[in-house]
Amino acid sequence: LAANGAVTNGSARVTGWLPAAVDITMARSLDAVDVATGTQLYLSSKSTVDVVDVSTTYSYSDVGFWSSLGFGALTLSVSHQERVIGW
Repeated sequence: LAANGAVTNGSARVTGWLPAAVDITMARSLDAVDVATGTQLYLSSKSTVDVVDVSTTYSYSDVGFWSSLGFGALTLSVSHQERVIGW
């Protein structure tokens, strides 16, 4: 979805950025309540909350003036974590 704008097929949103470059992993289960303070961190019907991590890296070589100064490609790395609802 991130790379092609559609779950199946679609067209590349960024030239050279392929779906295979996007990693999706179940990061971990977090406590729904902070055990030290008793503060509720997440609304949950269980004691933990599942979190998914989505990350990618893209090497951007056409950086205009940056290239003129003799610098190489920029590598952009991005990640995002989100609570799982209905996995």
